[in-house]
Amino acid sequence: MILGFIGTGKIASSVITGICKSNLKYKKIIISPRNKQIAKSLKKKFKKIVIAKDNQQIVDQSTWVFLSITPTVGEKIIKDLKFKSSQTIVSFISTITLSQLKKAIKVKAKIVRAIPLPPISLKKGPVPICPPNSKVKAFFNHLGTTVEIKNEKSSINFWSTSGMMAPFYEMQRVMSDWLVKKGVKRNNAQKYITSLFLALSEDAVIHSNNDYGKGLADVYKAAVEAHGIKVTTVTAHEDGKADYSSEVATLASAGGDAVAVIGYLDQGGKGIIQASLDSGAFDTFVLSDGMIGQSLVDAFGKDLSKSFGSLPGSTGKGAGVFAEVAKAGGIDSSGPYTGESYDAAALIVLAMQAGNSADRASIAKNVMDVANAPGTKIYPGELKKGLDLLAKGKKINYEGATGVSFTEVGEAEGSFLEQEVKGGKFKT
Repeated sequence: MILGFIGTGKIASSVITGICKSNLKYKKIIISPRNKQIAKSLKKKFKKIVIAKDNQQIVDQSTWVFLSITPTVGEKIIKDLKFKSSQTIVSFISTITLSQLKKAIKVKAKIVRAIPLPPISLKKGPVPICPPNSKVKAFFNHLGTTVEIKNEKSSINFWSTSGMMAPFYEMQRVMSDWLVKKGVKRNNAQKYITSLFLALSEDAVIHSNNDYGKGLADVYKAAVEAHGIKVTTVTAHEDGKADYSSEVATLASAGGDAVAVIGYLDQGGKGIIQASLDSGAFDTFVLSDGMIGQSLVDAFGKDLSKSFGSLPGSTGKGAGVFAEVAKAGGIDSSGPYTGESYDAAALIVLAMQAGNSADRASIAKNVMDVANAPGTKIYPGELKKGLDLLAKGKKINYEGATGVSFTEVGEAEGSFLEQEVKGGKFKT
């Protein structure tokens, strides 16, 4: 494979540097003489760099052609170049659309727009591409994290967020200068600021902006990192918004293979999934308990086929009995914490009977006795049976809907169900 770059500015130089440092296989890279200083520097650094005489030579000799020029230059020169239908053309030009590129290029080549950023030289950072292309995706995955975008209109959001580079670098410069003024050596100041921002960037989980979402996100992050899974970012979302494309753009720019959505299936969590699918940024979702429900699958169908999650629950005898009891009472037993809520209420009533008192201290003292063995097992729908046994001074072991069991210090051991989307339904 021969790679050709029309334009040798900062982005082209960063991409070329990343390629040369990667394990990508290619014969040579032909670059534009447009910026002589950068072109000569790249040729001096890397053996497989060839500086072309003109842009047409790059097109004539390259398998893949990368357009890394300004929109003004692009509108001026692309239409006069003679491309081949067998070529793959990757455009870094921000404002020239796919339809405009096709019109200017004239032949039926494979055309893909991409948004690489300077950190690509370090083989880091996201590279949004549109439309999805398996070969281009595989190529850029050697240089960072490829994000495929199906809808070109959505790519505008990614172009917009990439514009945050300038204030980002300026903020680092200002902070570094401030440390220097305070007597810190320039080298140490830059090292500290760079390390600080790098650490912040490593830390994609999105959660509802409330106590439930924040608390669960913190627990989730700690748990997955303990298993060696990298969390690229954690961000909050507000419920009730009409559009979540900006939140998804933030997640995509951080990179990642999946998004853990901690929220509610009828609120912002659903909106995050919708925006992710519309933009093509993500198609795999790890769902919290509040996101699991048939209405979510009904809304997105096969698009959720790679998704899974967990919620409190049990597959024991009590769960089956509770499903029947709940159905008879017109209650959906599949909802998160439905069984736990039933069991909590039942335990309070049984503890009151055991202590013959509604006093809070008495309930706390007796709740473990009625919940744990030994004793007659009590299942959903058998509350009267349990009360009668306690009234006779006999022991009970409340199993309930969720297989209730407490530790020695009074913590519920709990049980959880892992569910994945199969055949249009959540299945355990």
